[in-house]
Amino acid sequence: MAELGNKRCPQCGRRPLDIRLVQCPDCHVPFEYDAAPPALTPAQLAEITRQIFKSGRFWFAFILLLVLLVASGMVLIHFTGRNIALGGVAPPTQSQIAEMTSGQVSNQVAAAFRDPKIQATIEEVATRRASEIMTNAIWPSLENFRTEMRIANDELAKRRGDLAVLSNGVHSAQIAASHILNAVSNTSPFLELVDQGITRSSNNFVLTLYFRPSNDNPVGEVELAAGTYRQTAKILSFTARNVSRVEPPIINDIGDAADLKFTAGRVDAPIIVELVLTDATIVRIVGDSLEQELTLYVAADQMRLPRASR
Repeated sequence: MAELGNKRCPQCGRRPLDIRLVQCPDCHVPFEYDAAPPALTPAQLAEITRQIFKSGRFWFAFILLLVLLVASGMVLIHFTGRNIALGGVAPPTQSQIAEMTSGQVSNQVAAAFRDPKIQATIEEVATRRASEIMTNAIWPSLENFRTEMRIANDELAKRRGDLAVLSNGVHSAQIAASHILNAVSNTSPFLELVDQGITRSSNNFVLTLYFRPSNDNPVGEVELAAGTYRQTAKILSFTARNVSRVEPPIINDIGDAADLKFTAGRVDAPIIVELVLTDATIVRIVGDSLEQELTLYVAADQMRLPRASR
């Protein structure tokens, strides 16, 4: 429990729900350990104390110790009185006997609590009760989190299947027709996706796409539209490089769709298109100049689906 309490996200300050987590599920940065373990709050100390006093083992040990101490006091009083009688000394008064017995019992109680076995028993009970309290507080939230993750994974797998079905059939016919048209005409070429990459920039994802023309004709005017899956991420930037002219992108108010226009002539290097996204998502890119519509996964295994889709 100490290791779980010392972990904290350096950005949002959140503590992990599971001791096995190594990075924050919200900020996606590794957890850091506090310089010193956090102290228990007064409420936690009070709860642990209450649980200790409810323990049967604690009261059994305490009562047994108390009985032994009372018996020892009675034996001591008996032998003290006997020695006094044999020595001809006046027996002590009741108040003296009570004071002497009380002091001896207090000293013996204090010595007993310093005994390693008694301390070990109290520490064992306190540790077990504290563990039960923390487990009962954390386990329901952890189970809910695991259930939501299973539902999200099932939903993601279903959506991937739907996207795959939508991408087949019609697009195959479009690709075949475009290839035949480019071979027999002098029209502008289609842009073919030859490579792609995903990198991290601060807390954002950068999706980089590399296109090449399908023939040697000038590319001309190109318009691309991009959208994210069900508002799981916002588009921060949408631009192109290795082109002769590019216009500022148009991004809608909620940031889940954007439009980009650029002009390219004959190109020797690949045309590079970049999207900067706030979170893991699925990106759909369409345009008349593309060889086919694109469905691209950006760290989809980390994607958090909106609650409405669950």
